[in-house]
Amino acid sequence: MTSIYTTEDLLKNTNKLKSIKKIQFESSNKIINELRSRIEILEKKLEFKNENESKIKKAKKRTCELLEVSTAHGIPNIIRAKRMLPIIMWSVLTILSTCVGSYYVMDNIFDYFKYSTVTSVDIIDEQQSEFPAITICADPSFNTSIDETILKVKFDNIDKYNFSHIFDQYEDSIFGKCFRFNTGKNIYNESIEILNSTKSGKTNGLKINLKFQFPSDYDYGDLLVFIHNKSSPPFSINDGGIWISTGSLNYFEINRIFYSKLSSPYNDCLKNVSLFKSNKELINYILRSNRLYAQSDCYHLCSHLFALKESNCNCNSTLNNFDMDCLPKYYNKTDTNITSCIKEYLKEFRIKYQIEKCSEYCPLECDIWMYTLNNFPEQLPSKGIIGEKSSNLNSLENFQQYEDVNKHFVAIRIYYTNLKYTFINQEIKTYIFTLVSNIGGLLGVFLGISFLSFI
Repeated sequence: MTSIYTTEDLLKNTNKLKSIKKIQFESSNKIINELRSRIEILEKKLEFKNENESKIKKAKKRTCELLEVSTAHGIPNIIRAKRMLPIIMWSVLTILSTCVGSYYVMDNIFDYFKYSTVTSVDIIDEQQSEFPAITICADPSFNTSIDETILKVKFDNIDKYNFSHIFDQYEDSIFGKCFRFNTGKNIYNESIEILNSTKSGKTNGLKINLKFQFPSDYDYGDLLVFIHNKSSPPFSINDGGIWISTGSLNYFEINRIFYSKLSSPYNDCLKNVSLFKSNKELINYILRSNRLYAQSDCYHLCSHLFALKESNCNCNSTLNNFDMDCLPKYYNKTDTNITSCIKEYLKEFRIKYQIEKCSEYCPLECDIWMYTLNNFPEQLPSKGIIGEKSSNLNSLENFQQYEDVNKHFVAIRIYYTNLKYTFINQEIKTYIFTLVSNIGGLLGVFLGISFLSFI
């Protein structure tokens, strides 16, 4: 049976064929464009890869050229070697040298950050040496004036008179009346010249004879002698000194040591305490008093102020605002209530809490003057000898019995062993330029590398 297509059908079929061809053409173009895009991407990747390989090759070539002319002797020899044995030999030697050199370089770096120090000791000679301040305190029951107590004073074999013009005096809360010599002040609070000793030895220095009228029931009297820097405050007598007894002739041989330590980070101390970043109230109080700062003095002052505050002895001290007006009331006994109520608090505070509570107010100083003492006590001469030597031991003839001498009289001789002092100075072990020099030397010795090798 034969199909008969009309013209209309043919046109329809033709249009369909055109549509199909158009769709196929568009699809083909799309595929072709997609393929072209992928090809372009692949070409770019290949080009980039080739470029990178070229850069790597250039970098390797440049590196090899640099290593060949490097002053690090091992690496150029490895590169230039054509046989395996020299390559292995130079490689092993280079690795060993690198390991040993690196070890010593790191050791130097670690040593630098330990902030190690070295200490030098020098003996300094002087033509004349400033004589230390001397504080002498008697039993609280003792209560006489300077002129009644001091019988005779000699300094470097020169007699001194007008004792009230060369001695200072103050009331200590524990030891009662104390006399101070060579502090730069006298009993009238006038400034006086600081004495310098131009001679050393037992026959020079300070010679002082004292008479103390202790109660009749005393077998002998106790005194505390403190030898210190003139700038030390009076209350430091409570923390040091040497006890002596009446009826004795006491020789004090003095030697001086000056310690100078490095500040942070080498030590936990300050060269200039005025730069202390925490509470500086106590430091400023000490410095305003024209005294050299010492942590021991600051601790002593701090413990008293805290005790005054915590005991509520009519003081208005707070943790960050100490009532300095309480100090003279306490030290000079102008207020007996404050003096008595503070003692028990002070005793417990200094044992349990002083370091804990006072460390934030009292930094450690780096420079310290110290006096080392040798005390040679001798018994005063017997009654017969006293009579023979009364001209040398002034006013002893007034004592009728030897027991009186034993109870009331004391002689003190204080002198320098020599006019020298020991200077102990702390210095930096490794400076930054020393570290750089050490590292450079090690790299040069073990690898042959210098600073110019990196240029």
